[in-house]
Amino acid sequence: MPQLARMSTSVSGSTRSRDDSLTASRRAVALTRERAARRWVRAMLGRTAHERRVAANATILFNLLRPLHRLPRRELRLLRLAALVHDVGRAIDDDDHPTVGAELVLAQMPVAMTRSRRRRLAYLTRYHRGAVPELGQDNILRVGDARAATRILLAMLRAADTLNCRQLSSPQVEFVLKNQQDRRPRLKIIVRTTVDADLAKRAFAREKKYRLLGDLLNVRVDVDVQTADR
Repeated sequence: MPQLARMSTSVSGSTRSRDDSLTASRRAVALTRERAARRWVRAMLGRTAHERRVAANATILFNLLRPLHRLPRRELRLLRLAALVHDVGRAIDDDDHPTVGAELVLAQMPVAMTRSRRRRLAYLTRYHRGAVPELGQDNILRVGDARAATRILLAMLRAADTLNCRQLSSPQVEFVLKNQQDRRPRLKIIVRTTVDADLAKRAFAREKKYRLLGDLLNVRVDVDVQTADR
């Protein structure tokens, strides 16, 4: 029988599992870094509502897909930071905000972390939109910067970011992972929204934004957009 795993952003305890395996001290450090990142982004952009929703989606994806990516829990903390800072470059240049944001992360972000981790965060910021270079072909990561793991985080960030649009009201999102014998797993993303159906599909169901996730984790990604007029 197929096995189903289901998670939704409407579940109030959706982020609780990410803390279960952390010690109290590590959890405190992670929360301190997140608060510092939120303050910085809020000072730059004036608000962080979109960023917090992207972090919530990214957290659910990380936890749901962990049997496939098998990344350690500490990688979730980096993914959440990336969700919080990925759009910070919009404060300076909206069109080129991924590149500008990466530069800001490297030079100005007031959050203590290792140089390697900061480079990884800059990489996630730089490539959350647009073309993604082949492994080892970017100008940010260095040998030893966990390039393969960082690309998996990027795939989840790009998907989570697509599921929340600054220009549209936030949808309700549900994730279902279906494991099928002798077939690759299927990740079904159900998006419920009140906006126009064509607009919603263009915003939330862009295949190219989920392609990296499907390729890296060998998972089929299907997005089902459900609107009020459906």
